[in-house]
Amino acid sequence: MLCATGLLLTDLVTDYARTRLTPLDRAGEVIDACFAELDAQADAWFAAEGVAAPARRLRRSIDMRYAGQNYELSVDLPGETGPDRLTALKAAFEAEHRRMYGYVAEEEPVQLVTFRIQATGIVPKSTLADHPPASGPVDAAVTGTRDVWLPEAGGWTGVTLYNRARLGPGHRIAGPAIVEQMDSTTLILPGQTARVDAFLNLLIEEAA
Repeated sequence: MLCATGLLLTDLVTDYARTRLTPLDRAGEVIDACFAELDAQADAWFAAEGVAAPARRLRRSIDMRYAGQNYELSVDLPGETGPDRLTALKAAFEAEHRRMYGYVAEEEPVQLVTFRIQATGIVPKSTLADHPPASGPVDAAVTGTRDVWLPEAGGWTGVTLYNRARLGPGHRIAGPAIVEQMDSTTLILPGQTARVDAFLNLLIEEAA
C-alpha cells in the first residue's frame, strides 16, 4: 500500500547524461552540443509520458574536477551565456570544492567530465481522505484466538485475532494480538498498543 501511495504522490523523474572530458577554457561549444542532445532526449521523454509543457522541469548540471583528480563535483549549469558562463562555472566549482574539501587550487586547470539533465514531470497529486470514527466497538473485529510462541510472554500464549478490514479510526488493540488482512499480518507484542488513525494506518506504540 505504501508503494502505491508513493506513486500517487510523486512526480515523474528521469536522468540523462553524456560524458565528454573537456578543459573548462575550451568548453563553450561542447556545453551547447551536449545539452542540446540531452534536451532532445528529455523532450522525447516528456512527450512519451504525456507531460504538458507547463509541467516540465529541467535541472542541468556538470560533473567537474581539477585535472588529475579521481573524483568529480556536481555543479549546476549557470544561467549566463558565452564567456561569462565559463567564469560562473569555475566560480561555482571552486565554491563547491572549498565547501567539500576546504581549499581551492587556483592554478590547476579545471575539467568538465559528465553533462547531466534531470527531467521532472509535475503531476497532479492524489489527496488522502480521512475516515469517520469507527461506529462500533473494537470487539466486533475479533475473529478468534490462536496459540503463539512469544518469548516476551514466557512461551505459548493465547492471542486474540482481529480482521483489519473491520477496524476503524479510534479503535485500540492491546497486545498480545494479531491483526490479519489479505496481504499482511501484524503482530502486536505484549506491552504494546495498536491504534487506528483517521487514514486507517495502524500505529503501534509501547504501552506507557
